[in-house]
Amino acid sequence: MKHSWKILFFLFLYSVTAFLLIFILPQFLVKNQFLFLIFYNSMVVVLGLYIMLFFHQYELIDLLLFCILFFLVIVYFYITGYLKGIENLKNIYFFLFSFASLSFYSAVSLIPTFFSSLRNMSNENLTKEYSPVIEQIMKTEITILNKEKERENLEKEKEMMWEMTEFIRSVNTKTSIEEVFEMVKEMFIKRLNASNIIIILNTGLNKKDNLYKLTYNLSDSMKNYVSSIEDKISNFFYLSGVSLYTLKVSDDWPETEGPPPDSLPYFLVIPLIINRNPQGFVGVFLKEEKQIPEVELNFAIFTLRNVSLSLNRLLLYEKVKNLSKRDGLTKLYLRRVLEEKLSKEIERSKRYNIPLYLIMIDVDHFKSFNDKWGHIVGDEVLRKVGANILQAIEEPFFAGRYGGEEFVIVCPSCDDIEKFAVKIKRMIQEDYVKVESGEKLFITVSMGVAKFGHDIHRIEDLIKKADEALYYAKTHGRDKIVIYPYKII
Repeated sequence: MKHSWKILFFLFLYSVTAFLLIFILPQFLVKNQFLFLIFYNSMVVVLGLYIMLFFHQYELIDLLLFCILFFLVIVYFYITGYLKGIENLKNIYFFLFSFASLSFYSAVSLIPTFFSSLRNMSNENLTKEYSPVIEQIMKTEITILNKEKERENLEKEKEMMWEMTEFIRSVNTKTSIEEVFEMVKEMFIKRLNASNIIIILNTGLNKKDNLYKLTYNLSDSMKNYVSSIEDKISNFFYLSGVSLYTLKVSDDWPETEGPPPDSLPYFLVIPLIINRNPQGFVGVFLKEEKQIPEVELNFAIFTLRNVSLSLNRLLLYEKVKNLSKRDGLTKLYLRRVLEEKLSKEIERSKRYNIPLYLIMIDVDHFKSFNDKWGHIVGDEVLRKVGANILQAIEEPFFAGRYGGEEFVIVCPSCDDIEKFAVKIKRMIQEDYVKVESGEKLFITVSMGVAKFGHDIHRIEDLIKKADEALYYAKTHGRDKIVIYPYKII
């Protein structure tokens, strides 16, 4: 108990006082009852003050103790003969004085209660009087707190807008799509805490030749998964126009890749909108569907919209740059660009001992197409040949229009040049040009192949040997593949 030691001490003090008053002091003060009376009341006052100091609920306690103590003293005096009759003025005085002192102290003991009640009444009145003011003050404080929160939110939005502006400004200084992709990747790592990222941008002209891609911390199975759903994502954004798309990985995971990753069950995608059309996206693998806070997600969405504008500018720049590098009819590299790239490949082949082949292609009887059907049909023949070459090659292979009806394909690190050459020839032969009469004009080509090395050490020698093999094919019936020195396929 909180006041247990106080209660024990008070009982001890009360017992000693009662013992002194009843059994000890009367023996010494029997002849002087007035002195006994003073001492008695003094002890009672001391006990009462102790109660007032150490206990708050003392009204009933002190009244009860005073009555018991007063009753015991009166009984003791009566038994021992100190109170012999009502006519004894001293005894009456003793009785009245003791009773008066008891009443006086009891009244004094009630004063704190009186003041407490008075204070409570005063507080109630004040509360009633000032409650509207207090309510208004509380409303004002709540309003101030709300304003403070709004101010903090505005400060956060201001800081976010500043970061966004700085990011976009920095993006606008970049001169290549690859540099922009790197900045987007770093932004996703820093702000969205992303650990597996893929960024894809397709210009829509030719998926193989015009695809920009960046992957960060993706396994081969993850890359294959993204490739399998790339068309699905593009169609979804094209039809819905939403700002993001969250896929459940297990729904589209390729069976050939084994079980999907349990640690990254979701794939979040944000589109890259170029000229109001989705032409790519930024994808992030997530541990939880709502892993990224909404504020950071909005930051990424808004930022990517502005990044898309920069990408559009860079795509236009790339388009203009490619126009200066590529033949307008066949979309293949111009001879000047082809020779520059071939020169670099030769240096790389020398340094790392990488096999390098060059294929020279000539359209058979091309002059007859022009003479019989006109130059429009002749141009269509060249366009068809160029389109088939573009479709057949993949990096690091590249091709160019060498002049007139001649084409060149450069094949670094080619494992089976004969197989590849046959594939190119078959693709061209299976295609055709349809004229106004409805007739289908099929195309045949002669091909010469030369390998860098042995007696071929310069770019001029490589082109010359391939041209010699081509000439051999043309002079021996055309529609053939000849590998230098004069191996007919």
